Amino acid sequence: MIRSSVKFVILGLAAALAAGCDVRAETPRAEGSFEQTIDVSGSADVEVFSRSGNIRVQAGRSDSIHVSARMSAYGSDIWLNGYNAQEQIGRLQAHPPVEQTSAGVRIGFVDDDALLSNVTINYDITVPPNTRVRATSRSGNQTIDEISGPVDSTSRSGDIRIGRVSGDVDATTRSGRIAVTGHSHGVHASSRSGNIDLDGQPSRTWVVGTRSGDVDISLAPDGGAELDAQTRSGHIDADHRSVEVVETHRNKHATGVVGNGGGRVEVTTTSGSIRVR
Repeated sequence: MIRSSVKFVILGLAAALAAGCDVRAETPRAEGSFEQTIDVSGSADVEVFSRSGNIRVQAGRSDSIHVSARMSAYGSDIWLNGYNAQEQIGRLQAHPPVEQTSAGVRIGFVDDDALLSNVTINYDITVPPNTRVRATSRSGNQTIDEISGPVDSTSRSGDIRIGRVSGDVDATTRSGRIAVTGHSHGVHASSRSGNIDLDGQPSRTWVVGTRSGDVDISLAPDGGAELDAQTRSGHIDADHRSVEVVETHRNKHATGVVGNGGGRVEVTTTSGSIRVR
């Protein structure tokens, strides 16, 4: 009799958990937005964080930072301090997570974890051209364009696209793709399984690494680089007379000068292929 009662309790709990496993399917969604402008002078330092949602940063006016955000909320799943979806949107609109400190401007940082639980925020940010950007996201994509930098970009599973940034770039993602275009300064790019595409003319060192993703490097037609590339099981395509490819039973290693030379390009992959053109 006791065993039978325990069995029914367990089955009841399992059914309840199964019924509540899809929070977004049964919880009403709320949407909202906010905009905020901060006046700045001289160079700016911007740090932005997003749990779920895209981040876009591009050059705008030289005397201000403008933040535009679009939000979707499904209600907090944190029991001790939860909010419904409308409460989350209302609180975020009343107190936008945009803060100016002595070190710069911080966007997306909230002390109350429940307030951002099951909330997606897409940020569209315009900054002065002379801006340093540090962007972190968990599942959203990032696009950063036309600023002097430097840029430090980190994502768990989203893609990172950086274009026409004149400062150094540091980009890291677990499974997303990294694309850096029109670049001439230093680059450090790494991804576990995503592809990495670089386009430009290095005047400083480019360090690129991925486990299973492919690496594609496109150099300026009248430029070049000093190449050092190696992969374990992938393929190296560097069709230049001065580049020597040495293949062993463990890996393939390519070294030499591409085109007219330039900055040093170091590429390593485990199983991905490498193409330099």
